[in-house]
Amino acid sequence: MGKTRLAHAVLDVASAAGGRVEWIAATESAARVPLGAVAHLVPSSALGSDRDATLRGIVAALERESERGRLTLGVDDAHLLDDGSAALVHMLATTGRASVVVTARSGEHVPDSIVALWKDGPATVIALQALARSEVEKIVASVLDGPVEGSTLHFLWEASDGNTLYLRELLRHGIESGALRRDRDLWRWHGPFRPSERLQDLVAARIGSLDESEWAALEIVAVGDPVPISCLRELGLDDVAERLERRGILASRRRARVEVNLAHPLIGEVVRARMPQLRLDQVRLDLARTLEATGDGSPNDEFRVVLWRADAGDHSQPDRLRAAARRAWTLWSPDVAERLARAALASGPDLEAAHLLGEALSDLGRTPEAIDVWEQAQDLDGPDRMRASLAMGHASAYRYHLNQPAEAQAILRRARERITDREALDVIDGALAMFGATDLSPDAPSGLATANNVAPSAALAAAVRQTTAGQIDTALETIDTALATADVWVQEFPTVILMLRMTREWARLFGGHVADADAQVVRHYTIALAERIDYPRVSWCFMRGVVAVMRGMPTTALAVLGEGVEVVGSDDRGWLRPMHAYWSMAAALKGDAAAAEHHEALAQRSNRAIDGLFAVDVQRARAWVRVARGELSAAIEESRAAAELAAELGQNTFEMLALYDIARFGRARDVADQLGACASRVDGDLAPALVAHAHALVADDGARLDAASARLESLGADLFAAEAAAAAARAHRQAGRKASAYASRARARSLITERCEGATSPALVDADGSADLTAREREVCELASNGLPSRAIAVRLGITTRTVDNLLGRVYTKLGVSGRRELVSLFGDHNEPE
Repeated sequence: MGKTRLAHAVLDVASAAGGRVEWIAATESAARVPLGAVAHLVPSSALGSDRDATLRGIVAALERESERGRLTLGVDDAHLLDDGSAALVHMLATTGRASVVVTARSGEHVPDSIVALWKDGPATVIALQALARSEVEKIVASVLDGPVEGSTLHFLWEASDGNTLYLRELLRHGIESGALRRDRDLWRWHGPFRPSERLQDLVAARIGSLDESEWAALEIVAVGDPVPISCLRELGLDDVAERLERRGILASRRRARVEVNLAHPLIGEVVRARMPQLRLDQVRLDLARTLEATGDGSPNDEFRVVLWRADAGDHSQPDRLRAAARRAWTLWSPDVAERLARAALASGPDLEAAHLLGEALSDLGRTPEAIDVWEQAQDLDGPDRMRASLAMGHASAYRYHLNQPAEAQAILRRARERITDREALDVIDGALAMFGATDLSPDAPSGLATANNVAPSAALAAAVRQTTAGQIDTALETIDTALATADVWVQEFPTVILMLRMTREWARLFGGHVADADAQVVRHYTIALAERIDYPRVSWCFMRGVVAVMRGMPTTALAVLGEGVEVVGSDDRGWLRPMHAYWSMAAALKGDAAAAEHHEALAQRSNRAIDGLFAVDVQRARAWVRVARGELSAAIEESRAAAELAAELGQNTFEMLALYDIARFGRARDVADQLGACASRVDGDLAPALVAHAHALVADDGARLDAASARLESLGADLFAAEAAAAAARAHRQAGRKASAYASRARARSLITERCEGATSPALVDADGSADLTAREREVCELASNGLPSRAIAVRLGITTRTVDNLLGRVYTKLGVSGRRELVSLFGDHNEPE
């Protein structure tokens, strides 16, 4: 609800209670007529009288109808009231003849009579703040009654800016137009946003009437947002912009310079939608001219100037267009990069422009068009380094989009025959190395021509192989060394820097920095979401899914993996297969066997272009499907197959996880030694923690399992910690240690409910706890462990002292303890509750 709907809701309560309700809706047109807003309340007998007589006539008429109940008067947009109408509202409120509910827009001039209601009178001011992002997301999910894709939530938050009226209209327009619809159980906004007529009218009403100069200034800012004040000053519009800022239409901020932007993002959408094309182009050219004259010459200013000129049809400077196209591609704006690269090519054939156009088309999922552009550019002249980059993009399209590795390698080898520059050869060899790292065959050639190849793709290939082999420390060193020089090569290989960052968190996850890796993955995902860059978002959605499954957060995993699958659509570069595999595992953790089986089947049918990295995960998903069906023996056999595949590929990290699955499925004795040997080849703190858990399971030692649980929890591996605690509860119970069993079971249940989103697994069967305390028993225990005597507990809970003692007796029997002192170790020495 916004202010108007909230006021209506209050009046509905008054009406339901039997009161009389009147509504005054102030408007700009009514404000031009004395008492125009309250004209419907003016009795015929008062027509033609002066203002004071008319006001008295209205009050008398309202009093004559007092038998209909107490009057509640609603006044909407009181800042638009004429003085006479405002005086009537004031008179009715201050004389007690009516209760009033008044709305006014912040930042607007409000008549003195209305201000006096809260300044000097009895009224209370309630400021309706804009909704916080979390509130917008909660409302949207509630209204749509289902999960909402992340970029859609971000768009609705950003476009509405927390304004409830705009949010409501955005949702209504999205649903009515079909732009906002549910696909595969996930709500997503499809296509570009085009404001509806109703939304345009609402925003236009918010803007109000503007003179010619004010409208011109608003158009400039709507197209250039944000616009340096120096540009507006050059155009003679700085004073006009100041007036619009006072009215709450524009805003300004000081960073390195003062910049003017729109007070609300929807203003820009509406203003641009109403601008004729010729006017739009003229504004772009005006902005380009003034920013060139007054700007600081920064790369960002240069990019904006070139883009404005290109969008206005000026393609006269191909060098600047190529540079801007590269910047757009580097910043993951393929649609902008396509426009700029095409504009550069319009001036004549050019190898760099063709390379950039192909990369932009590839990132947009238009692979056949990209390949066509690259193939037509084969005979164009250009430096070796550019030819190598073009060949790398061309080959990657065949390798990952089309899953044709032989053709991809052939493209790189043909390019290598035409190149003599050493750095360009390193680029080709680095690409071959990356292809080898993602190939399923353990004998795939690395492609490295020299041991000191410093091409970023070679570093990525090495880091991937090192991570899967368990050489986590070496992988992190490789990645950090490459990233330290990223500013030199990021404009040539933006995808490589993304993959290096992703591999870094992948390695840290398997090395035991689980919670830290999770935080970094969420940070990168949030940045990709805010910047609306799809391919990085897909990558980080997948990584969030991997981390969430490992931590035991199936609800989170299902949401982000669903988002990733939706964004990938038909442009699958190999990501759908592992995403469906982890989706299957997440569904199994939720106990949804049908969904687990469905997504495992989708994984089997998806592009296998990067199976060298994720084939073991796909096999592990088959095991988890069996778990969801309750077929543990079959699950163990599938996990053995996963471990064997990983061993064949030399992937110690994945072999370790597959063997650990077998231990979790109840066969720790069969694999503990093998797991220990494999884990000894994997760096970091996670590997020894998994081994300790497995050996504690073999020993069926409750104390060791408790220690393993604490160790795993400290790493952030919450699901594994919960499973170890559940096993400890079973071991303690079998040894007759009831209190220890209760403590371990309580720890397991706390981890499951508070951190693991209710995940279920075969190792958690002892977490339900048949001997759990009732809520009242636990309440008594908490108070007793804090030192309160039975009489004080009885007073606190409103029960008898005998009842307290009886409850404690039952607790001692259930937990196998002898008295209050032992309760402290189970329930903690908390401060006495108030």
